[in-house]
Amino acid sequence: MGTGGIMAMGCTIGQGMTGIASLSVTAFLATGGIIAGSVLGIRYLIEGRLPDLASLVARLLGNR
Repeated sequence: MGTGGIMAMGCTIGQGMTGIASLSVTAFLATGGIIAGSVLGIRYLIEGRLPDLASLVARLLGNR
């Protein structure tokens, strides 16, 4: 994370927060990607596997 922050000359969380404050569309997309990646990463650490794509889409759309 430190290496990526140095190479990008800033932190991704900071990009998301300052971009959302200025209502930048790309910042909303980047922040959504950061959140989605975090959820999937934590789920992988806890369960040891990622959900299949069909069940993930169904949960996101609310079709349980």
